[in-house]
Amino acid sequence: MLSLLLLSLAQAPAPCLPSEILPASGTASPGFGEIMAVDGDRLMVAADSGGGSLDVIKVFERDAVGGGWSEVQEVALTPSQGSHVTDLDLEGDRAVVVAADMGLLVYKSWGLERDPASGLWGWGLEITGSQITGVRRASVFADDVAVASAATNPLYTRVRCYRRDPAGWQLFKTFLVIGQLREMDLSLRFLVISTGSTTWTGTVTNYLYAYTRIPGPDLLPPILVAFLSPNTSFGVDDDRIITRFGNVVRHFSANASGDGWFAAQTISPPAGYSFVPPPGEPLSLDAGSGVFVLNGTQGVTVQAVFTYRRNQFGIYELDSILQPTTPPVPPFDGDSLGRSIAVGRNHVILGSVGALGEGRLAARALSSNDCDQNGLGDSCDLILGQAFDVNQNNTLDGCEETGVRYCSPATANSSGEVARIGIFGPPTTALFSINFYAEGLPDGGLGAFMASRGNQVVTNPLYTGNFCLGGAPTYRNLGGRQFITETGRARVLLNRPFVPDGLGGLLPILPGETWYFQYWFYDPGATPSTGFSDALGVTFTLF
Repeated sequence: MLSLLLLSLAQAPAPCLPSEILPASGTASPGFGEIMAVDGDRLMVAADSGGGSLDVIKVFERDAVGGGWSEVQEVALTPSQGSHVTDLDLEGDRAVVVAADMGLLVYKSWGLERDPASGLWGWGLEITGSQITGVRRASVFADDVAVASAATNPLYTRVRCYRRDPAGWQLFKTFLVIGQLREMDLSLRFLVISTGSTTWTGTVTNYLYAYTRIPGPDLLPPILVAFLSPNTSFGVDDDRIITRFGNVVRHFSANASGDGWFAAQTISPPAGYSFVPPPGEPLSLDAGSGVFVLNGTQGVTVQAVFTYRRNQFGIYELDSILQPTTPPVPPFDGDSLGRSIAVGRNHVILGSVGALGEGRLAARALSSNDCDQNGLGDSCDLILGQAFDVNQNNTLDGCEETGVRYCSPATANSSGEVARIGIFGPPTTALFSINFYAEGLPDGGLGAFMASRGNQVVTNPLYTGNFCLGGAPTYRNLGGRQFITETGRARVLLNRPFVPDGLGGLLPILPGETWYFQYWFYDPGATPSTGFSDALGVTFTLF
């Protein structure tokens, strides 16, 4: 449903009101907010320490009680790193910063890491071999970083992929792409890049490629997703890519087998609006958490920011339109609204320029949708800790998950969290496509989804928590074992109604049967080291 700025949010109780994000000094340079990254309740912003260059990283965190954002730390570039930040990406307790030595025109990438004990951020190691000229892109996801670099042949761009281990950043993949790399993004399953090249006729051709990530680590050969119009931006939302083609937005989805992509949806702007930004303004687009946000106009020049939210059927629907208000109402009263956009798990951060030329940032809850009809937006429920969203699509689990939950909550593991399973997708055997998620897991361990026709709860001193699939044979390793990510998550997509029997065979899931599912994990920081999530029971039908 279309909801204009502040019409519904003005009625929401704190901490769900829109708020302005200010540096600790209270003033911001013109470049404040041009380069930023957000993940969960943490935001990093490149800022100017006073010399005219973006030479410091300001770290902001959201107050869980008051809901506002405050600066908690500033990390400055050192002379050996460069004098100006050109790209920044953040995921969990790790960030990657690309900085330029403006005198030598050399760019370097550095890891920025958070100490779990102190909570403070500090410079890690230089990402070896990442000196780059002409290209300024990098992306991080968990322990992996992808960095764009210039190739010997100017018609190509070199991409290097690294994995962090105790000895530093280890190069595991190098490949060339045609043309100059425009943008790049790592997600749980994919590395997505866009490139542009000029043909001998002067025509600019742009490509969008997706590389599937596999354990090892490694990448499968690239798949061409689409040809793009010049200067098109894109965003990655898990297994989906959002990109703008002129005045329309297209949503591409990965096949269930992961060997191809298809255009799942084409979205035109609402009547009277355009997805083309105002003259002279760059296109800003970001995606994640089941939402994408981009800027545009009402008419020709009146600025607008559009938020689209993915529903339980995988279709993106218009959620809100943000516009500067008349008379101006902070925090969305600056010029160039949407000159930069960052989407977090529960928030969208928007950059603008104030009346005095200062950079401004404003935050708002990501979605006004209220699937449980409790009077609060779903994002607000999540911000307040009143709901769960295991698949991180900004829709409450209780509104879309498959099955009946039991054995919940699980026993806390060494991460201090309780493991939670989530199952999403229609429980039909004829059209079988089920996503299994788990979160709240200890980093550094292994895990696997399990299935059984039994649901007895068994307690044993040899493991932490309860085994909840007793009373019948248990079948392990649905989708194989997973390395648990740095953020304590695991995921498997099953697209066939069969369960591995552990002997090389498969057991069919038949209509009318009820199966029970749980996540097992190895917890290296606990004794005993075997732990379990809570469990879900799912009754399957034919259609």
